[in-house]
Amino acid sequence: MANLFPEDDVELEETEILEDETEDDEPNYQPGLQVNDETNDFVLTGSGKIRECDETESWIQWCKKNLETPRYQCIAYSDDIGIDMEGIMQCKTREERESMLFAEISESLAADPYNRTSYVEKVEFEWGADSVTCTVSAIGNDGSRAEIEVELQN
Repeated sequence: MANLFPEDDVELEETEILEDETEDDEPNYQPGLQVNDETNDFVLTGSGKIRECDETESWIQWCKKNLETPRYQCIAYSDDIGIDMEGIMQCKTREERESMLFAEISESLAADPYNRTSYVEKVEFEWGADSVTCTVSAIGNDGSRAEIEVELQN
């Protein structure tokens, strides 16, 4: 019978510990399920199965959904997920708002649990009466580029 509390101290070698720690830093691109941007429903094939998407498209979908999520509104998400539009709209000038938006977008995409986002290259803003459309150019850790367009409500 195996003993749940072994008496011998088992020490891990330092190389084993370092290998375990570095595995988390590797990007982990995985295929996903395709979602319709307009309806937020899964896309179905002709036979009624959910259509899959490749690794890069899965990452792009995650980025878009992440940026459309209001920050601090869902206790299931960490404070790094989503955009705090209420806080951003309290800035006095458009330049301050755009600077805060760029910072929040960069922070939000860097919170990817699969470590797929390397950095945000640029963000373009188109301001409307009650919303802002952000076109985000993000670079993945594998060198892929994502052009993401999201409309954020004021």
